[in-house]
Amino acid sequence: MAANNYVLCLDVGGTTVKATEYLYSSAGEMILERFAFSDYGRDIEDDASEDAAELHRGMMADAVRKVITENGFKSKYINLCLSGKNAYIKFVKLPSMVSDEKKLKQIIEFEASAAIPFELDGVVWDSQIISKDPERGEIEAMFVVVKREELEFITDVIEKLGKEISLIDVAPTAIYNAAKANGVGVENCEMLLNIGGSCSLLIFADKGRFFTRLIPIAGNAITHQISKEFGISYADAEEMKRKHGFVALGGAYEEPDSEVATIISKIVRNVMTRLHGEINRSINVYRSQQGGRKPEKIYLCGGSSVMEYTLRFFEEKLRIPAEYFNPFQKIAIGQDVDKENLAELAPAFPETTGLAVRNATNCPLEVALVPVSMRRCRDFRERSPYFYASTACFLLIVLITFLCFMQQKVITKEKLQVIERRYKSLKQVGDQVRGAMNGYNGEKGSYDAACNILKERNVWPDKLEKIQNLLPEGVWLSSFSYGVAAKEPKKEERRSRRRRRQEEMMFEEPVFEEQKVQEAPSVFDTVHFTCHWLKKNDKDIRGQFLTRLGESGIFELNREEAETRVETVSSGTGAYNIVTFKIAAKLKENVNR
Repeated sequence: MAANNYVLCLDVGGTTVKATEYLYSSAGEMILERFAFSDYGRDIEDDASEDAAELHRGMMADAVRKVITENGFKSKYINLCLSGKNAYIKFVKLPSMVSDEKKLKQIIEFEASAAIPFELDGVVWDSQIISKDPERGEIEAMFVVVKREELEFITDVIEKLGKEISLIDVAPTAIYNAAKANGVGVENCEMLLNIGGSCSLLIFADKGRFFTRLIPIAGNAITHQISKEFGISYADAEEMKRKHGFVALGGAYEEPDSEVATIISKIVRNVMTRLHGEINRSINVYRSQQGGRKPEKIYLCGGSSVMEYTLRFFEEKLRIPAEYFNPFQKIAIGQDVDKENLAELAPAFPETTGLAVRNATNCPLEVALVPVSMRRCRDFRERSPYFYASTACFLLIVLITFLCFMQQKVITKEKLQVIERRYKSLKQVGDQVRGAMNGYNGEKGSYDAACNILKERNVWPDKLEKIQNLLPEGVWLSSFSYGVAAKEPKKEERRSRRRRRQEEMMFEEPVFEEQKVQEAPSVFDTVHFTCHWLKKNDKDIRGQFLTRLGESGIFELNREEAETRVETVSSGTGAYNIVTFKIAAKLKENVNR
């Protein structure tokens, strides 16, 4: 347990509610800081009707609220103990052949389903192994059963007060844990007799072994007998018992001066005698059926055990030493505690002490009767800080991620704006570059055309020079021109055209078409020569010139075709005649204009 923690131990008995708050220091010391006691059963008569039961539950709830709220308890956590009257305890013996804890637990659960006399859905139960006897091959187990309805009623009252229930125990096991913590039954077999209001608990502490029996004879039985004897109400009888009650001594003894006290003492003795008889039967059952030893000492505790001469009565009847059980003998007492009041009430607080030691050390009996639903709620509350922390971390991660994405979005948007601005500037530069390239290409085309023109400017002079060199002696050129060779229609085609034309002119009015100016072709394939020859003899100068032209490699000259296109004109008289002739020669390679 963490240092400096407070725990409130609450015992809800049949007629009383007791509470003690302990401080667990960092040094492991358990300190009693404050305690409270409330008796709510004075007005309850011996009535088993539903109305009386409902009244009892209401008074019990009021007492629990009063004790928790009016005594300044600091602890948020409560260890709860229920009355032995509300608990059903069953002891069973199992074969010790099974060593596996899981299988042993299954066997115990099976035995519990057969041994518990209630519907399992309507109860809260727990089991624990009490002892193992290898010689006999037996395992002794215990079942503790509490009705779910009774348990949930008390827990609801406590939880509505803002408290959390850490553990739930029952009076027999809590008293046994307190006894073991104070060294009772460590070496010998010793008994604890808790005489309460509605019932008495007899507990055997036998060197590690545990056995208990519920005896329905306690303080309320005395009150009920007084009420019948004097014909008074239950509350008045309770008050009379507290004022005059003591155990009458056996044999010859001086009776008290008050006749009322004498009658009450005898009633008390009769009830205690009946209780003694049940104790003897319980001892016989323990020794015969449980194989226990004979008790060597008895400790008294409980609110009804403090009546005068009770201790002496049981010493005489049981013939063994008897003393009151002080559950606080090994617990430090806080400075603010009323020690005198605590000394008077100490025998009534063994249950709360047994609850307290559960938080300080490992106890021999650790019964856990917290319902599954409450256990789940408690586990959830214990884990809720981690759940909330995990949720907070998750939300923080989501928030950080969102902020990162938003920051990334801002950065991306800024980068996009920079890219867009850069793109626009580069686009402008690109448009300028494309415009410049278009201008460049246009100028380059003009330049290339000019270069081509420059390349071709020497074509005709070169060709003319070559043609000039091809001229025979006595021949010179008078004209040189270029053009496109025209195909002359055949004679029959010319006649057919002329005939169609004459027929059209006979039947149609004459239509005068505008003469179109023929555009000069851009590419030429024919050269026209006009040559003059000073004729001195009859040599075939024309044929010689044509032969030279065909061999020059410049023209594709068909001699026969060239001949037909040669026109010869003679002029002049005398010894010298000038002969003029024209030649149309087709170029091998076309020439641009």
